[in-house]
Amino acid sequence: MRVVVTGGAGFIGQHLVEKLVMAGHIVWVYDAFTPVATGRAKIEHLLGSENIVVGRVEDYALFNRTIEDIKPDIVFHLAAQSHVDKSLDKPEETMITNAVGTQVVASVCARFGCSMLYCSTDEVYGDITDRPRYRHSLESDMLHPSSPYSAGKAAGEHCVTAAGRSYNLNYVITRACNAFGLHQYPEKIIPIACKMMEKGKSIPLNGGGDQIRQWIHVKEFAHALCLLGVGLYEGTLLYSTYNIAGPRSCSVVELVTKIASAGG
Repeated sequence: MRVVVTGGAGFIGQHLVEKLVMAGHIVWVYDAFTPVATGRAKIEHLLGSENIVVGRVEDYALFNRTIEDIKPDIVFHLAAQSHVDKSLDKPEETMITNAVGTQVVASVCARFGCSMLYCSTDEVYGDITDRPRYRHSLESDMLHPSSPYSAGKAAGEHCVTAAGRSYNLNYVITRACNAFGLHQYPEKIIPIACKMMEKGKSIPLNGGGDQIRQWIHVKEFAHALCLLGVGLYEGTLLYSTYNIAGPRSCSVVELVTKIASAGG
């Protein structure tokens, strides 16, 4: 496959790009290379500068020209503002990237007839207060986003499905749980917890840490994205939306307690 990965230098994107390259696919990365792009050096080593485009997904002219030149079979759209707390501080910036940027990607993919995999989030389901504590979300559940971040991702989903209905965009949407692993940006809870424990300091937990979360290793996440991308390209998928999640749920405070126990 000829593949473009938006946000390919980010935490998840770099692992996906590595997986795709190792599988023999021809890959380009389209990334704004903000400070959260922890995989820039890795991507440059894997692809070389000729297969990297620096730009924001909301830049229609640049993204349109990129897809027109590359003519990919599929675009994996991972570029996003993904930090919930920052989305509360600057909701407009988050919405521009997550909603408007996804509209641009969907429109351009539809225009040039390439497939699109949109990496959404399980946070579009909202809080788990209206169902049993450890009941996993289902793809058929209603969307109840509860932060500017998840609202922007939910809006992006609607942009994709609308492009499918209006312009025959061939797409799949993934709703993933929290990923963890190497090269994660240090603003996330697991890197924060490890750093604070190393310094012997207390760990700040928003909302008391009662939020229930599922976790998946980033390499398993990248593997799932690859499988779905190939299925989308080959036309073998049965559904348009897929949850990607680890097998267990736990609260944030339970997670931090487990990390502390593992660290001795």
